Amino acid sequence: MRLFHHITFCCLIAVLLLQASILSSCAVFSPQNEKKYVRNGVQYGVTEGRFRGRWWNYYERGRSYLEGGFYSEAQRDLENALKGRSADQLWPRTYGLHFIPEYFPNRELGIVLYHQNQFETSITQLERSLKQRYSARAAYYLNESRKRLLERSGADVSPPVITVEGAEETVAAMEWELAGAVQDDTFISQITVNGLPVDIKVSDSQISFRERVSLQPGQNDIEISAMDLLGKTASTHVPIIVDVEGPALSFDEPLALPGNLRGAAIDRTGVKAFRVGRKEASLSTDNHGITTFSLDISPQEMTTPLTYECEDMLGNMTWGELQTSAVQQPNTSSIVPFGSRLLNMLAGGLSMVLGVTPDSGGAVTVSLSNLQEGQQYFMHEIVAAMEIRTTTVVDKVSLNDEAIPIVPGRDNVHLSRRVRLEEGENVIRAVASDSNGRKGEDSKTVLRSPTEIEMTKGKLTLAFLGNVSELKNPGLTQDTEYILSQLLAERTVQKRFTLVDRDLIKNILSELELSSALSSKSNKLQLCKMVPADVMLAACIRRDQESIEIVLEGTSTETGVRVAPRVDVAGPYKEMDRLIEDLGVRLAQEFPRVHGMVLDWSAPEVTCDLKESQGLRESLKCLVYRKEPVKDLNTGAVLGDKHIILGEGLVNGVGPQFCTLEMKPAEEGRPSNGLPIEVGHYVVTK
Repeated sequence: MRLFHHITFCCLIAVLLLQASILSSCAVFSPQNEKKYVRNGVQYGVTEGRFRGRWWNYYERGRSYLEGGFYSEAQRDLENALKGRSADQLWPRTYGLHFIPEYFPNRELGIVLYHQNQFETSITQLERSLKQRYSARAAYYLNESRKRLLERSGADVSPPVITVEGAEETVAAMEWELAGAVQDDTFISQITVNGLPVDIKVSDSQISFRERVSLQPGQNDIEISAMDLLGKTASTHVPIIVDVEGPALSFDEPLALPGNLRGAAIDRTGVKAFRVGRKEASLSTDNHGITTFSLDISPQEMTTPLTYECEDMLGNMTWGELQTSAVQQPNTSSIVPFGSRLLNMLAGGLSMVLGVTPDSGGAVTVSLSNLQEGQQYFMHEIVAAMEIRTTTVVDKVSLNDEAIPIVPGRDNVHLSRRVRLEEGENVIRAVASDSNGRKGEDSKTVLRSPTEIEMTKGKLTLAFLGNVSELKNPGLTQDTEYILSQLLAERTVQKRFTLVDRDLIKNILSELELSSALSSKSNKLQLCKMVPADVMLAACIRRDQESIEIVLEGTSTETGVRVAPRVDVAGPYKEMDRLIEDLGVRLAQEFPRVHGMVLDWSAPEVTCDLKESQGLRESLKCLVYRKEPVKDLNTGAVLGDKHIILGEGLVNGVGPQFCTLEMKPAEEGRPSNGLPIEVGHYVVTK
């Protein structure tokens, strides 16, 4: 009997201890405790499932405390998480086949310390996080911590110093790579080139930059600006003259061939040579930069076609061809003037239309002689050739309101100019005036049509799925929709990608299912088959009391492999629109549009000269195509290249000098006309 009572007593004690343990473990979830961690109607300090004291439980609850602004509780949980797993990483495995999208306890602890004004230890923690795994959120709070510490210490006394490497005064290109560096006594936070920001991952005391800038013919002034963390600024200007035109020419008249061909040329960089066929003319340049040329052409040198070219010091050419019908036959003595038109040749360089027109009766005549109204081009840039004639002296010439240098004191001027074309209609207008103030003009409207590579079928198709983070904050649902809709509307994103309407994929899965679907390989592959895109992008959007973090992660729907590094931005919640714009630019940068050439073709694999340094990664999609020139039926002028897509492939190997693509089986590397892929064909990232 005593034994029975003893056993009963022990069981009662065990039950009481178990109840006490359960109550203790559930203390954070008691109604009284829940009220303590409620802010603006939102409950913080909670986890999705039951709290079991694992490192991922502490991390999840610590982030929840941080989002609600309960910093001491967040610090305690994040320190406990670090005891279980100390490294910041993506998609860590929790147990079995379960993963979580991210685990950044060092970063989150650094942010907690920042909010508690412990800036030195916050900086240490954030720097540790960035060494383990970069994130825009860590970089943003590191900058803020450094800024607060500098405000306390007063250590920042000087503005940034900008240096530019090897700046050229004159270049023969419409794009130029500008390289330089910025130094500061503390930390540089921002660099812009012509108002466009340089991508700075983390502030530093010295940052090098290398940016491509678009230029216009003539004088360009490139502005470089820099700012440090406390707002001290500096700027510098780099003058660059762009010369992409051959010399402007004027021929002495009347012209008699065979015989002596004379004239004058002018170019901002100087005239290097004038030739007819392979025969060089004698040149003489005066103090005003005008070069006169003289060349004797014998009857034996009157070949068909009779071509000429004028070259400047940068290698730009002005050249043309005399029409066969206007060429004087050898061994005759009659004088034949140059015809009213020359066949305008646009392949490989600039061309000149040379001619003698009837007396204009005192008016200024202007002709865009190589352009036809409504002409369709398949190129980004064309050459506009101009003929200007007057009975007095040509005084001024402009093309699309931009003044063009001419040979002074001449009644005939022949010149050409490169013109960029935008997609659709382009109006090209030439205006000239003479010494009496009389004006003449000519205008043509031409069309620029996109190639197959530029059209929808040639662009990478993206689908934005939704938010993989747990939506503890009810406002994040609305934020997510706003962010993704604005991102879809960003000009940079629309120009680079083909975008799937989000309404088409909302029925595939709800956002609450997205995290679990992406954490399982089998579920992810199943999801890939359902998404009508080349790449599906899942977002991870988090908010705390002051800032917002937006992360995009892309997965190939062909292979289920991540095809780009995480693209992320972070900053003040009130600057969300700026952050979305930055995110669009970074997204386009992670999928570079680069062109290469086929080096080898052994079905089903293509080897090409694209390489790792150009941003190539496995599972990126590429198109293989060939070029077919399109010519004007009347003049023979090249109007651009027609791109014929031969097949589509996935990058399956990337190296420092070349990469390999596996062509899709359905294409078999052959277009509908049966022509195979060949060495020398072209490759472009989709």
